[in-house]
Amino acid sequence: MAQATVLASGTTAAQSSDIVVLQGQSVTVGIFSASPLPATTRCAISIKGPTGSQVVGWLNGDTVATTITAAGTYFVTRPVVAVAVGIFTEA
Repeated sequence: MAQATVLASGTTAAQSSDIVVLQGQSVTVGIFSASPLPATTRCAISIKGPTGSQVVGWLNGDTVATTITAAGTYFVTRPVVAVAVGIFTEA
């Protein structure tokens, strides 16, 4: 399995590059940080749709990774945070 960083570690608001999940494929999406994550740190996982995007999950200190199994184009949004965090995928 190969890991890729789709959002570099930082503290500013930003959006990851697209995470494309093909039919029959699964992709793990996770959050990483060199420091412990405060409980308030949350990054939204969203799917792109014909009428806009929809939040389908969250990454935080309690849920540091999740596996996406439904086909679609996803992205992760990081708000302004106190501790630098980044987003990775593994497929």
